[in-house]
Amino acid sequence: MCVLLIVDVALGRQLQSYAKLLNRQIVLYAAGKAAELFWPTLGFVPIDRENTTHILDRGHTEAVK
Repeated sequence: MCVLLIVDVALGRQLQSYAKLLNRQIVLYAAGKAAELFWPTLGFVPIDRENTTHILDRGHTEAVK
């Protein structure tokens, strides 16, 4: 579990870097209680949209509300 969390944190931070570098939004589908708690810690905001659970605003480390 600890190794998986470290990989998720590294992946999340890499996604943040890509969003800023490419000036793009990042959206993901990560359902489940763990995802609901994890992704907001990296700046992703939960959204209610089909096939999407979280969004990170393009070009920013702060997420769109």
